[in-house]
Amino acid sequence: MSEKRVKIGKDFEHVPAVKAGRGWLGLEKGEAATVCFDKKRKGLYLSIKTGEKYPGSNREKLKRQHFPVEKYEAANEAARNANRIGKQAGAGFGTIRKEEETALKLWREYVMASQMKGTPARSFAEVVREAIERERSKDETPLLSDVIFNFIEAKDATGGISPAYRARIKNRLEAIGRHFKGARIGEVNETQVKDAILRLAQGKDGKPPAPKTQKHWIEAIKELFNWFYTRENATRRASEKLTNPLEILTAPKISKTKEPEILTIDEARAILADIWENDLPLLPAVAVQMFCGVRNAEMLRLRWKDLKDGEFHLSCSITKTKIARAVPVSENLKAWLDAFAVARGSVPAPNELLFPFNDTPARELETLSESARAARIEANYHARSMAYARAILAAEKRTGFKKPKNAFRHTAVSCLAVIHGQNFAADYCGHSIRTQGVNYRGLISKTDAQDYFGIMPPVKDGKAIAFSRSRAKSTAKRASEEQGEREAAQSVPAADSPAESA
Repeated sequence: MSEKRVKIGKDFEHVPAVKAGRGWLGLEKGEAATVCFDKKRKGLYLSIKTGEKYPGSNREKLKRQHFPVEKYEAANEAARNANRIGKQAGAGFGTIRKEEETALKLWREYVMASQMKGTPARSFAEVVREAIERERSKDETPLLSDVIFNFIEAKDATGGISPAYRARIKNRLEAIGRHFKGARIGEVNETQVKDAILRLAQGKDGKPPAPKTQKHWIEAIKELFNWFYTRENATRRASEKLTNPLEILTAPKISKTKEPEILTIDEARAILADIWENDLPLLPAVAVQMFCGVRNAEMLRLRWKDLKDGEFHLSCSITKTKIARAVPVSENLKAWLDAFAVARGSVPAPNELLFPFNDTPARELETLSESARAARIEANYHARSMAYARAILAAEKRTGFKKPKNAFRHTAVSCLAVIHGQNFAADYCGHSIRTQGVNYRGLISKTDAQDYFGIMPPVKDGKAIAFSRSRAKSTAKRASEEQGEREAAQSVPAADSPAESA
């Protein structure tokens, strides 16, 4: 693009790019638009070709857009944009182009098809007008990055979002916002989102993300778009409503190809023996998960006062399904909890957490507002969850055994299903029979299931004992073998417990 230079006099010394006195101001000149200097107004104007001609003349119509001299940068930018559009339109700007001929052809085919069906066809002007209005509405939508910021703020304001979930969804959406930097939410379509996820979520080795990972990313961005378009269209007239471009975006199907991973009897004994010796405060939490089959999140919210009449009472605020249930304590779990109290030297306080953690004191929580109190409780839970994960990881390193994810719960459910049937196990653990059959029930024999509930703490003369690390595994195994066979039958919950726990 050539550049036209206009000399500026002393009347325009206030222009930043011009030195005091006299100087030169660079102005854009192109085929579709040119920035000119207006001597009368002592300012600038943008001369833009319209593509139309005066009747009976070959002279082309022009339109002007005025700018103050100090806004010369804005004038130059406007000229560059107009020239770029003119180049895209081609030399025949203002005449019927190939794209327009194609559009007319498509419309005529549409009209013929409508006549064949006997349905009235819409006019070409209506179709084009609506298409242009849709595109114009997209251009008026806010930046995607701004929508993401407002969405996260709205999530925080409404509450009910855990810090872990907030961090995950925030990181994913902000990565998508950076990928579509400068784009408006109405300009982003399904294909672009899929390509972005494949690029942003790929592994370090360059491999495409797993279907489950893609599903999580798609769920995050769909939640964002549904939130925006629901709010946006609520204030629009029916004729102005926007179409959510991700309305039919679907996540890849996830096929479950492997059996639920469960612990062997020796692995369960080794874990309990190691925790008994090296991290005694962790023992109740692990034992309750291993023999009650409660979820991580449920166990982390349990307190000793929830143990009543040989059952753990899980309230609606504790369970995942928000349905209260009672979980009977097996004979061997009772023995482990009693042994823990003996080894510890004191009975835990009723309000003490099953997994010990320094939560915010109750009297301090009472001084906070309702929203602040809920946020503090959730933050305490998140910190407690991280501490529990670190404790389990330390036990894995000491034993050299890598515990599969959710193995404690899966093993308990599998053993209960074999001994007492699927209905009992589903009611005991708080999920549906279908979920249990698909995700939780591992292959295990009835003998192994009974042996699992026969794992007992190391005792001597009827009292729990501490033992050295060198013989931790062998002692726990020997004690379990001696007592497990003898007490396996009565160690599991009675078959009539479901009615009581419902």
